[in-house]
Amino acid sequence: MGVAKERYVFLDVAKGIGIVLVIMGHLVTLRSVPSTLIYSFHMPFFFIISGMFAGTKLPFKDYVVHKFKQLIIPFLVYFVIGLCFKTLLLVSGLDDKPFDVNNIVYQFFIAHPRDIFAGPIWFLTCLFGVTLLYFFCDKCIFRYLDNIVLKLLFLMVLYTAAYYVPIVLRKYNFRYIPFNWDIVLMALFFFCIGHFLKQYILELSKLNVA
Repeated sequence: MGVAKERYVFLDVAKGIGIVLVIMGHLVTLRSVPSTLIYSFHMPFFFIISGMFAGTKLPFKDYVVHKFKQLIIPFLVYFVIGLCFKTLLLVSGLDDKPFDVNNIVYQFFIAHPRDIFAGPIWFLTCLFGVTLLYFFCDKCIFRYLDNIVLKLLFLMVLYTAAYYVPIVLRKYNFRYIPFNWDIVLMALFFFCIGHFLKQYILELSKLNVA
């Protein structure tokens, strides 16, 4: 039998709080103060938590297969479920926005939360891209950077570049990059923060408060 992995309750609590905040963010009025506050940090929060579980010990091929099963398979399942639900709404007359094959292909590859049948699953394709980019950075870049400051500076360059990607795309009449790769560059910053802070956060979580 394999050795059971240690489970950190505070991480489960943190993920639970994040899920509640996402639900609240969709329930409150958009552009309201509560909505603005929640949307200002809840997705970076999820990427930070995801980064705390990051690891690159597997060979690249096995790593990709593992992440594909972990993230893309669920994406495919929920995409099909969303498509079926959309079809039922059309058939029942509860939805008056028809779609065709081109629309399905577009939504599959773009997977943007504003366009896709099942909006929240955009996070799965985005996180898949983040984990692949993180693997590359960890193996090919971070190993040559001596300290965390240099690593953060590198990530800030990527983050800044990601900010200008939509601006450049709009000049060429493109709205999004497939599978949210414009968001991936930004998300990588928060993902790596979670990974870099992992040991510090875990040590703090073990301290007994008198």
